[in-house]
Amino acid sequence: MKEPRSVYSSSPPLSLSSLILKKLVIVLTARRCVIVPHIGSATLETRLGMVSLAARNALAGIDEKAMPAELDVAARIAALL
Repeated sequence: MKEPRSVYSSSPPLSLSSLILKKLVIVLTARRCVIVPHIGSATLETRLGMVSLAARNALAGIDEKAMPAELDVAARIAALL
């Protein structure tokens, strides 16, 4: 796959952060897009689960072990492109 380039052929390749920002702007300016964070996460059980998972991730990261819910950044970025 070729590196994404800006609209000007002499410009350097677009950075990953600019590609993500471009996708985010498209989503946020969509007419039929409603972003509602954390629906369903207000229950005590869900919040305790999130806290527990975050703590286990942090402790595993400190111990340089695999995190239980480690984010595969490369796969997420590839999905955006």
